[in-house]
Amino acid sequence: MGISDIFQVNQIKEENDRLKRELSGMQAENAGLRNQLSDIQKRYDDLYNTVSGKKLSDLQKEIAALSEQIESLNATKAKADDELQKTQLKAESLKTVIKAAQKAVKADAKNEPEAPDLIINTFSLFTHISEMHYNCLDVPALRKLFSANKSNIQKLTVKYEDRYTTKTNKALYQLMILGLEAELQNILLNLRFGTVDKAKEKVNSVTKRYYDITANGNRSIASTLKKFIDELTVYYMEAVNIEYECYTQRERIKEEQKAIKEQMRQEAEERRILQQHQKHIEKEEQKYLNEIENVKLSIAASTDEEIEKYKKRLAELESMLNAVEDKKEQIIKLQNGQAGNVYVISNIGSFGENVFKIGMTRRDDPQERIDELGNASVPFPFDVHSFIFSDNAVELETMLHRVLDNKRLNKVNKRKEFFNISLNELEKLVHKIQPAAEFKMTALAEQYNRSAQIPGGDIIYSEIKPLNATEQTATARESANTTSAPPQTTVQNNVAPDQITSENIIDKIKNIIKDYEYQEEAAPDFTRLHIYTGNRKKIGIIKIYKDDRIEIKRPGEPAQQIDSLYEINNIFT
Repeated sequence: MGISDIFQVNQIKEENDRLKRELSGMQAENAGLRNQLSDIQKRYDDLYNTVSGKKLSDLQKEIAALSEQIESLNATKAKADDELQKTQLKAESLKTVIKAAQKAVKADAKNEPEAPDLIINTFSLFTHISEMHYNCLDVPALRKLFSANKSNIQKLTVKYEDRYTTKTNKALYQLMILGLEAELQNILLNLRFGTVDKAKEKVNSVTKRYYDITANGNRSIASTLKKFIDELTVYYMEAVNIEYECYTQRERIKEEQKAIKEQMRQEAEERRILQQHQKHIEKEEQKYLNEIENVKLSIAASTDEEIEKYKKRLAELESMLNAVEDKKEQIIKLQNGQAGNVYVISNIGSFGENVFKIGMTRRDDPQERIDELGNASVPFPFDVHSFIFSDNAVELETMLHRVLDNKRLNKVNKRKEFFNISLNELEKLVHKIQPAAEFKMTALAEQYNRSAQIPGGDIIYSEIKPLNATEQTATARESANTTSAPPQTTVQNNVAPDQITSENIIDKIKNIIKDYEYQEEAAPDFTRLHIYTGNRKKIGIIKIYKDDRIEIKRPGEPAQQIDSLYEINNIFT
């Protein structure tokens, strides 16, 4: 620091002292005015009831003038306080400047010191990186890879260090290495799932920036420095890949857990449906057994001419009973948790050609599951290429997924069972597993093809009418209510889902029971359908509530709530 700088500091100190004195004087003057105001106020109180109206008015004006003077003094004091604070900050800052200048002056007085020998080993510069905790160090296999990669970086830096013989070049080289290691630490510690590309871009930009700065400092080392940076970038990229693999594995575990939970949910739903089907089959079985018993009794009491007719009927009933028993046996296998159908489906309109979904269902009718997959979340329904029934469908599906693992579209989320493979390859694979399995080589994609033939057009803006203020408020309130309201029990049909209301549920039920006679009865909260046979024998009542709940009541049985129209379809068809 020069003499002019020290002189400037002394001036600021003198200004600071002057402002303090002025502030002290203003404060004293302010206190005097306050005392004077207090005396006047006391006089005003004493003379309030004795002085004339004119004198009282003069006192009020004097008080008002003094109040204005006090306010002006307060504003001046606030301004002085602000200036004093700024001056104090400057003084504090200058203290640091003075200390730095004094140290520099002392060093200058001792003449130029002798530069120390550069005894730092470049290899030891990497010691600090092992002290940082990265996620990959918690995984043994990744820890080995990370350690090997770090060792390669250290060897690389030592190899290039020998090329720099002067102290200046070696110092530049080591400073660059320290900076790059710090940058790598920052990149690895800020790495998150889904940010690997951004991290690699950061590696490229950082290494280029350090090269530009160092090479600009000494052009003579630019060529060897470029080779070093290019090799180092590869190792840094590998460090990012190793650390990111840890995040990938975590994400994979999360997705596997989701898949297990989803599979458990689907299995529970399929078991529930199978139990319903089994009850229905058992009822059907009992009906045939009862009818067979009746026919046998009729044969015993019939003439020779009638016996032949009854025997024919008996053979028909026994054939039907055998079919029901086979169906019952299949349902029991499905309930055991292993049997089911592996399906191969495609959706050209949604995913394009040569993309297939391969999954498994335990549903008695696998087409129900395909219809669910083709709901409103995709624009077109799926085409079925094959249903492969197996006593161990879970193992069959797992084997197919393992064989086709390299063909997966989503290689991270294994719940996404979509594969990119040609139709011919897929057919060969299916027939190799199950030679007798049917495989359709044609994807109809009916709705997609028909839609492609219908020309599109521009948006019809004339149909849009802006909401007025009242309508906007009502829409916002309705949206909020929809968001916060608990979900209502919905009814699933055995057809592709659509917008379900109590009105179209009634229409669907009427279509199911169209072979029966029924009488409709309307109530405020529900609609009741009384169902009869052709001879007016009542066989049940169906109640459809406004909140879409459905109950069935049959003679001699308690009312039973059902979850899908499929149950009605089983009961009345």
